[in-house]
Amino acid sequence: MNFVEYNVGSGRQGGAPFVFLEVSGQLSGRIPAGRLLYPFGWSDPSTVDSTPEQNPGTGRYSWGRNHRILPDSDGCWYQPKRSIAYSRAHGLTFRHYYGLISENDLPCLERLFEADTRGDGFDGESVARCGVEFLGFITIPTERL
Repeated sequence: MNFVEYNVGSGRQGGAPFVFLEVSGQLSGRIPAGRLLYPFGWSDPSTVDSTPEQNPGTGRYSWGRNHRILPDSDGCWYQPKRSIAYSRAHGLTFRHYYGLISENDLPCLERLFEADTRGDGFDGESVARCGVEFLGFITIPTERL
């Protein structure tokens, strides 16, 4: 990654509150043939949310399955504002990773996604077994409400 810029905030979507992320960047070089670039989210377990229970981050990865990154001819890309967490997630620190995966390994991620019935993501070993190669990440701190 050459650079990444982001905007994080709170909003409403369909009447429900959420934490959103809007992000853009520029990739240096090209995505190799047969590889795809996706975002992966992670919440830091050493931080807590703004609920009365003060839930910690999960330390697990979520896959931006519907948010594949498609750079233009200059390597620039943009992803519009989208929900990344529940409404009281303020206080958690997130990481937004950028990972390459081969088209042949994509079914492995699909199986992980389908098996995640609780919606809390998957561990780093599972992501690595699927052949994901992280290029880098951005740290996204949020303040407790």
